[in-house]
Amino acid sequence: MFDLAPVPMWIFDSDTMGFLDVNQAALDQYGYLREEFLKLTLFDLRVESEGPQLLLRQQAGFEGRENGARHRRKDGSEFRIQALSRPLPYLGRSARFAHILDVSALVDAESRNASLLNELKAANAGLEQKVKQRTAALVRQEALFRTLAEQAPLIIWTVDATGAHLTFANRAWYDLLGGTPESWAVRGARLEATHPEDREAALEVWRQALETRSPFHGLRRLRGADGRYRTMSCRGSPVFGADGAIEFWVGVDTDVTDLKDAEETLQLSNRVLAAAVEKADDASRSKSAFLATVSHEIRTPMNGLLGLLELLSLSPLDSEQQSTLATVRESGRELLAIVDDVLDFSKIEAHCLELHVVTASIAHVVERACRVHRQTASKRGLALRTRIDPAISPQLRFDPARLGQILNNFLNNAIKFTERGSVEVRVELVSRAAGIDALRVIVQDTGIGLTAEHLARLFKPFAQGTIETSSRFGGTGLGLVICRRLAELMGGTVEMSSELGRGTTLVLSIALAIPRDTSGAPVPQESGHEALATLMKSRRVAPGVRQAEAEGTLLLLVDDHPTNRTMLMSQVSALGYAAECAEDGNSALAAWRSGRFGALLLDCNMPGMSGYELATRIRSEEGPRAKSRIAIIGCTADAQPAVVAACREAGMDDCLVKPASLAQIGEKLGLFVPLPSFEAQGRRAIDLGRLAESCGGSVDDQAAALAEFLGATAIDAADLRRVAAADDPGQVEHFVHLIRGASLMIGATALAEACGLVASACAQRDLAAVRAAITVFDLELLRLEDGAGQLLRPAHLEKRPATSG
Repeated sequence: MFDLAPVPMWIFDSDTMGFLDVNQAALDQYGYLREEFLKLTLFDLRVESEGPQLLLRQQAGFEGRENGARHRRKDGSEFRIQALSRPLPYLGRSARFAHILDVSALVDAESRNASLLNELKAANAGLEQKVKQRTAALVRQEALFRTLAEQAPLIIWTVDATGAHLTFANRAWYDLLGGTPESWAVRGARLEATHPEDREAALEVWRQALETRSPFHGLRRLRGADGRYRTMSCRGSPVFGADGAIEFWVGVDTDVTDLKDAEETLQLSNRVLAAAVEKADDASRSKSAFLATVSHEIRTPMNGLLGLLELLSLSPLDSEQQSTLATVRESGRELLAIVDDVLDFSKIEAHCLELHVVTASIAHVVERACRVHRQTASKRGLALRTRIDPAISPQLRFDPARLGQILNNFLNNAIKFTERGSVEVRVELVSRAAGIDALRVIVQDTGIGLTAEHLARLFKPFAQGTIETSSRFGGTGLGLVICRRLAELMGGTVEMSSELGRGTTLVLSIALAIPRDTSGAPVPQESGHEALATLMKSRRVAPGVRQAEAEGTLLLLVDDHPTNRTMLMSQVSALGYAAECAEDGNSALAAWRSGRFGALLLDCNMPGMSGYELATRIRSEEGPRAKSRIAIIGCTADAQPAVVAACREAGMDDCLVKPASLAQIGEKLGLFVPLPSFEAQGRRAIDLGRLAESCGGSVDDQAAALAEFLGATAIDAADLRRVAAADDPGQVEHFVHLIRGASLMIGATALAEACGLVASACAQRDLAAVRAAITVFDLELLRLEDGAGQLLRPAHLEKRPATSG
């Protein structure tokens, strides 16, 4: 039992204090082995300073409890014990039995409690002192609050938890609203003083605040002591008690009557300002409309002038006439350039100028610009040289039209202000990094140059170097301004340096992206003169209306201006097209309904029914399932992207910008209304030599034979079409042989060849080929009939040698 007891126990000698026996619990408590423990005495366990006291007490025969003695474990740690001992005879020796309890926690707790009790007493004394001080402070703060509240210019108030009764209001309340504390303490007095129009809103604010137990803010008009209503900004917050319930509400009211009046005045000012802005916008829109109108009105006569001059240049003229014509055309182009400068500047100022970035070649842009200016430079005796860095990427991403516009302006100024010497264009590669080529485009001349003072004025709108240069060389003074704005739009800069009498240097610095894929890069286009020359080489003589109608190439020209109609008719005729005209949208719509036309060229801005409305009406009547969709090409004096988009939206296939050159018109017509390309197209309808040979050379006989041939062929052609419609190749072959033989006799070799195509298709019994060949036959017959009037004139039937020609 002794060894199994959970409480530490031992037996020690009363004389020597040495241990005679010890249980396992004591060994565990002190950390010794049994052999080690039995070699110890009580003096070894107790802290040294307490050893003699224990000996004296044991020798005095002390029995009972001992509290708080300090013992030491084997590892040196100390703890407090409570020991109970009594005498016990043990093997004939004087001994004592004791059991030990670890009371360290209890002793520490008692010590802490005593300390806490002392601290509590001291804290209580301090708290009592603080309560006295706090009470005095609260009294002072309340006095201070009341003093501040009374002196504050704002209204300060408190109401009960329900918000119904006023419990406090400062002096400002009574100064502004009048009354007494008793009168305002009446339930609903505050609501009664509120303007009738604001009461419902004020009640709603209070209801929401009470429901949400949260601060509120609102505006209300309160009746003042003078009877007038004042606009008050009311703010209030709940004050909560210890139990979480609202004890009362405290709030502040601010008189914002003057502020409200100022706000209303500001709103009125804003309305006036908004009206002024709207007026300015109207003025801006009027300006844009005016510029568009001016553009149209100027470009309309310019369109006729330049177009007719271009047609005139195709006529045989002597050298003096050609020189005069070139001067007139150059003057017209200069006038058009001035109009373009004004319009471009307006677009830049309105921030509506857009770039159209494509993959293109810097070298091609430079070459094209120099080609345009080289003749002018040569006439002035100037050398125009170019030098392009071969390291520049062959394809870059930029707007070639706008970059060309900058370069053209640079060259125009350089050539204009240089009387002798040279003009040089250089393009240098500054750097290449991250797929970007940084370039410098330099135009340097040996011209008259400028002073620093005049140089500073050049980049201001409508400014030129000097009055002398303005009157001598002309211009709007907008070119360099537009160039700088265009360069900024492209992310670049334009710089200019000059020295009086030694020339000028213009530099465009720009960074252009290198495209990853250049497979879709556009092929360099021919210049206007080259394109026109190429186009006119392959032109045909315009056919008659019936032939063009049969070909599907008959054009309807729609324009309200008679000069434009005349000029357009001449232009399309020069390009090999037959056409008819309409002077307004209604007559054009009626003409289109006849189904005779292959394409429409129409002016976009006509009085009454505009070109946009006409195109929309035509597309609406055609319907989405129309078998044939007529090509519509608009003509406009405004090249803005929005105008081009409006043309597309109205249903037009494309648009031309006035003044349009023959090359531009030919390109559009060739795209949408290609001319037939069969071989006989370019030949004479009648071989006059063969006709003369067949008829013996008599003019009268030639005319009679031709007229007889035409009459008989018309009958045979009608029979030919009838049997072809019945799908009878044998009969078709019969009639076509009749017509072919007569055609060869009379000299209508092109019609005879068309008959040969029909005969060949009949021999193969290919009905589809027969019908296609008869279409060719009909076109040749129409050419012959349209030209018969001219061929039958005596001047054309004069006696010719009997040879084919």
